[in-house]
Amino acid sequence: MERSKEVIGYLNSKFRRRPFFAIYRLTRRCNLRCRMCCVWEKHGQSRELDLDEVPRIAQALKTLQVPYVLFTGGDPFFNPQLPEIIRIFSAAGFHTRIESNGGPQVTQEKLEAVIQAGIIDYSTSLDTLDPAKQDWLCKGQGVWNQAVEKLRYAIEHFPGILPHVNVVVSRHNLEELPDLVKFLDQLGAYSTLVPVVLGDDQWPAQFRGSDESLSFTEADKARAPLIYQELIRLKQQGYKLLNSTRFLQDSVGWIRNGRMDWSCDAGQLYLEIYPD
Repeated sequence: MERSKEVIGYLNSKFRRRPFFAIYRLTRRCNLRCRMCCVWEKHGQSRELDLDEVPRIAQALKTLQVPYVLFTGGDPFFNPQLPEIIRIFSAAGFHTRIESNGGPQVTQEKLEAVIQAGIIDYSTSLDTLDPAKQDWLCKGQGVWNQAVEKLRYAIEHFPGILPHVNVVVSRHNLEELPDLVKFLDQLGAYSTLVPVVLGDDQWPAQFRGSDESLSFTEADKARAPLIYQELIRLKQQGYKLLNSTRFLQDSVGWIRNGRMDWSCDAGQLYLEIYPD
């Protein structure tokens, strides 16, 4: 039933111009300082809504007929009212997903609490098969092991959840992508691959980092077509890769020349809600 609601919501977005999902950033607080992200830099610049203000957001999204809500941050587990917020949206009939880095703030008790509150899907971030490299990318310690541990726990103890991993593609993991997709598939998790986008004066950084060490080299640009051909082949073979074939094909263009020939779909496919 839930998956059929997702399909209906997507079709409404495509043909009836209604947003399919809302990204609700519950907080800017985070325990990591990821090189591809700047959300953590803006912590303290905006307040977080009181619990009695949240039902207004749920009602507004209901009026817009948005079926799908992603709770993220920062890391949403730093919001102490997280289970109560999820319960408000679940009771209103939304399909809910939570996205976390799986760090020490995500205890088993907290994970169980959000699932009891009505979370349907669980997402985490993982960019490499090398734990040391993941620590470097996120400026943390034990990041890889913690993320995989929480992902495995969710898969094993809550079989109704759709486990999902976001991968930011940069020069540091481009060659790993096929093996990373296979690894996540073996865990039972789906993967989404998104090429890194760095902020600059022409493209303000709403969530983008600015670390130029993530930029693709000329050698990366030459290798990208072959790597993405392999990814498309894995998708065709049934590996749990959620990107469309079109997106994977166009990602090569982004890596090679910084262009993706799509128009912006903000406000039509999705909308974003900030902590305040």
